[in-house]
Amino acid sequence: MTEANQKKWLNVGKMFLAGIIFYLLVKTSQLNLHLLGALVDNATLFFSFVAIIFMVVFITAWRWHLLSDAQQVSLGLKKTLKPAYIGGAFNTLLPGSVGGDFIRCHYVFKRIPERKSAILLTVFFDRVIGLMGILTTLCLAALLQIVFIAEQPKLFYLLLLLLCACGGLFIAILTLMVLPQRLGVSARLKRNYAHSKWALRIAGYFDVFHQYRIPKMVIFKAVIISTIVEYLLVASLLIIAKMMGLPALNFSQVVLALGMTLLVSVIPVTPGGIGVGEMAFANILLLLNPGSTIAYATIYLGYRLLSMLAYLPALWFYLPKINLLQKKI
Repeated sequence: MTEANQKKWLNVGKMFLAGIIFYLLVKTSQLNLHLLGALVDNATLFFSFVAIIFMVVFITAWRWHLLSDAQQVSLGLKKTLKPAYIGGAFNTLLPGSVGGDFIRCHYVFKRIPERKSAILLTVFFDRVIGLMGILTTLCLAALLQIVFIAEQPKLFYLLLLLLCACGGLFIAILTLMVLPQRLGVSARLKRNYAHSKWALRIAGYFDVFHQYRIPKMVIFKAVIISTIVEYLLVASLLIIAKMMGLPALNFSQVVLALGMTLLVSVIPVTPGGIGVGEMAFANILLLLNPGSTIAYATIYLGYRLLSMLAYLPALWFYLPKINLLQKKI
């Protein structure tokens, strides 16, 4: 079986798994598809949601601009908005097809081709800073719910596992920034594998990784921006719950549920975490609200669907280039 066929069947398997998860959510009443019809009933709430999504696009583009500007690879905030919006559209509308990070890199490569390594690392660290924002809001919400979480073993160990995994990631990043240079890994690769394109490329990345530095004030601003993004997303989920006429949700609980859901959804068992996100969001809120019969998964699915509508214009204008980009991956 060719690599292309393997990838095709793997994607089919992931979609099949997502379908099974949705079926189980419906069977267990965690997902109520009838509530989705209410998403377009209230124009004020609908446009409030869309406004929040565009605010998220703007401030995440600003965060990326700050990180890029610190490495002298910035296009300027105005020109950064376009790839940020298009990248978000690909992540939302075509999960598992063409990644939004690839779109962002592809866009900047065309304009600053001589700084590809720095651009890749800037996009990577933009992701890392976003993760730090998730962890910040997650820890604050966990502190507010610490007594209850301590009494829920499943929730406690899941939270502990996610925090340990993120801590391990940060340690790995710091290790890559320090150890390869101190151990002379880059120099050895260049000396012993001078004719290997891949060895030289890896050595180049080690060099850039070691040289990559972000001013402390830029890191501080970026983390604050990432934290604001998480709270805006929580606000969008509360709007969706109101659209559906569901009982008012506890803000800190939704912060906790969203943070853990976003981390769990990174696991690539389904395209873009489809199904996995809904399941995680619903079960975390059910653990926080024992005996509740609210179809929490519907809120997250509604968020996913309305986000698709908000990002649809970007995909429409960029559609002719999709096939070209897929061939380059």
